[in-house]
Amino acid sequence: MTSAPGLFAAAIARGLVSSGEVLTGRVSVTDQSRSNVVRRIDLDGRPVAFVKSRGAAATLDGDDPIGAEVRVLTALAGVAVVPPLIGGPHTDLWTGAVDGIPLYAVHGTAAHLVAVVRAWGSAVAGLHQAVGVDTLVAQGVPMVARPWVLDPDRLPTSMGEPVVGSPLAVLLDAARSAPVRAIASEVAAGWTADALLHGDLGAANVLVEDSAVPLVRFVDLEGAGLGPPEWDLACALDTLGGLVRQWGCPDVVPAFVAGYRAGGGRGSVDPAHLAIRALVSGWQGAAGLLVRGDLAGAGAEARIHLERSRHWMVVWQRGIARSAEPAVGAPETRERGAA
Repeated sequence: MTSAPGLFAAAIARGLVSSGEVLTGRVSVTDQSRSNVVRRIDLDGRPVAFVKSRGAAATLDGDDPIGAEVRVLTALAGVAVVPPLIGGPHTDLWTGAVDGIPLYAVHGTAAHLVAVVRAWGSAVAGLHQAVGVDTLVAQGVPMVARPWVLDPDRLPTSMGEPVVGSPLAVLLDAARSAPVRAIASEVAAGWTADALLHGDLGAANVLVEDSAVPLVRFVDLEGAGLGPPEWDLACALDTLGGLVRQWGCPDVVPAFVAGYRAGGGRGSVDPAHLAIRALVSGWQGAAGLLVRGDLAGAGAEARIHLERSRHWMVVWQRGIARSAEPAVGAPETRERGAA
């Protein structure tokens, strides 16, 4: 991880700030780390760049989120819904600042929330169609990582085996159950390179410029890659499940889907992906709360997402049952020679 003086020197070399601005104290560095190490460089209190370094979990798992995000942002150069890549050596990832506030910080009337979420759906559709799959493959953009629920017996090193009876263990037990394995098998079979996905459309990764016509952009594309658009939709709808509780506005869910369709999005809302995504989100949320020592909160988070996963499992099972029923009015099939 580069030190603050090293970041100042690199920012000067990239033309983002001047040596005089650094020497007069107008440039500062603020830590904004999450799963990876992220520092924000400000000039006179306004962000000019974000610098990301590989975090502990990625190091344990042998992942290269910096290289992956560099390839994705290089392929998306000039696309308005993602931050610009700032040139220079890419031991760390340098991106320009993006205007807006996180989706979770948005508030207002029901009409305003619907407009914001509709714009979010349209932006997701735009991302999915921004660059052709063949071009992305040629530029070395990777497949998006398959969610751990698809292979719950081979967990990433950073996850480890949770303590028996803990909120994380409850989620893992669900992932290893026969019904979830059946759904996971279907999702895994369809895990193909159909579009460029963001990979983690949580509310912190969606920035909203709260203007008369809301503008939505995406940050933290370290998990981006090629995959089925249904996965991004499942993540977005799972995020909306939490925002509906916060906002008290259920109309945002159909508004997101309408925005995605209006933007030309080709993905479908798939209950199998939603059931899997609920367990992934449950683990993320519960793990974060456990790190902060909030065992009760982690338990509540796990229960909410378990219930959500079970709901979508029921929807999926009903769809399977309907598809197995003979069409109404269809002629019976008889073996040749039968009466």
